[in-house]
Amino acid sequence: MPCSGAEYQSLCRRVRAAGVGLKINTVVSAFNHREDFAALLDEARPARWKLFQALEVRGQNDAHFNLCRVSGDDYAAFLRRHDRHACLVPESNAAMRGTYLMINPEGCFFDNAEGAHRTSQPVWQVGWDTARAQVRVSAGGFRARGGDWEWVRSTCESKSA
Repeated sequence: MPCSGAEYQSLCRRVRAAGVGLKINTVVSAFNHREDFAALLDEARPARWKLFQALEVRGQNDAHFNLCRVSGDDYAAFLRRHDRHACLVPESNAAMRGTYLMINPEGCFFDNAEGAHRTSQPVWQVGWDTARAQVRVSAGGFRARGGDWEWVRSTCESKSA
């Protein structure tokens, strides 16, 4: 059962009270690109708010992706509507492809550099270096999208504040 807005806000307050940095990830899609998240952000005050453009991954979500696809223009409009929040970190489809080194439950690295998931052999079988060499991740792209950042337990403040 989904949480209510009040339950999310309570959870955010508990996270901050515990001294834990809060990061919120949002996938902007055809279902939510017209929404205004300003009130949520003003209350939640995360240290970082990642805004992902809905990403098609062949073999995973391509059968129904047209239902949630959001155009570059609609994604950009969503970003403009929320750009007063200093913690906003946008990630378009181009920024995401090939810039994440991910590991699945089986212990295999996987990437999305080609628009589909490529998977390594399990790290526990072949070792880190061999498994890492079997996927493609751009260190430059990782840095360009802001992946290398210093975690600060600050809060999201409005640029106008």
